[in-house]
Amino acid sequence: MNKNTGKHSPPFLKVNFPQYFRQVFEALKLDYEVVKTDERHLFGVSIKDQKYWFDTQILPEDQTPAYYPLIESNALALARDKLSFHTLLMHEGLPSIPTFLCKNLAEASSLDIQFPVFSKPTNATLSAHCYRSDTPEALTKNLTQTFQHSEDEVIVQPYIDLPEFRVVTVKSKIIYAYRKGKPEIIGNGTDTIKTLINKFNDNVFGAKIPTNLYREIDTDKVLNLDEKMTFADITSFSSGGTVLECFDPEDIPQETHTFFKSIHQKLGPGFSVLGFDVFGPHIGNIQYIIEANANPGNFGLPTEWIYNIYRELFKLES
Repeated sequence: MNKNTGKHSPPFLKVNFPQYFRQVFEALKLDYEVVKTDERHLFGVSIKDQKYWFDTQILPEDQTPAYYPLIESNALALARDKLSFHTLLMHEGLPSIPTFLCKNLAEASSLDIQFPVFSKPTNATLSAHCYRSDTPEALTKNLTQTFQHSEDEVIVQPYIDLPEFRVVTVKSKIIYAYRKGKPEIIGNGTDTIKTLINKFNDNVFGAKIPTNLYREIDTDKVLNLDEKMTFADITSFSSGGTVLECFDPEDIPQETHTFFKSIHQKLGPGFSVLGFDVFGPHIGNIQYIIEANANPGNFGLPTEWIYNIYRELFKLES
């Protein structure tokens, strides 16, 4: 599998709602019944006399469907409110990143924080309008941009320079994990930034760079051979990163399994499927919890791993 392109993502990821779920269920030989659909793209399925609710979200600009494998109101609220999630982590004594709330530029200018910092709207999705700022002046500029495009308040955190991992859990059990990389384009000495972006968008499903969020850069500039630009250099949108290294549950140390079981115990019921973003030197040493995502992230991963989410959720035999 080419871990950096996502070309081996399961083909059903490209199928429009609700065929995505139908193909998953049929591949797993599930006897299901769709019990409701509505204008919010919410629908329910009945499996083994239990009802499960699913949802879709439409990405900005290109209207590509993004699929949540299981939606519960608890999980949605947790995933969509970054400040509340941080407050929950603090209350439960879980490792979190120091977080400051900014309602306006004046509050940002009075922050007692060391640079670089990372800022994002409290209700950020798909990393839209999230910025790294290396100076107070850069923070002011980036927050001005954020407040122009978002009605949400903004949180500011120290920038953590550690490897980032996504850990996907179903009812406290780790199904898979992967180390995340920053999506980037690499120059060949001939193509412009615009051309390289278009090639990236053509080759990587689920990580497209939206033109309406470009920074002030010259997209007609030719990148030198092996010169790199990350999404953060180009736009305020990241789509979660690329897969650099995958971990089966058996590859993950027991202390990490125990750690995530304790998180679910503290969260309580109603969080069946979550994708946790965490920082740490390695998968066996998690130092900070960044956030929890209702969409665990599937792009660029083996088909069987995605199936395992549903196998565990519905208690199916492999």
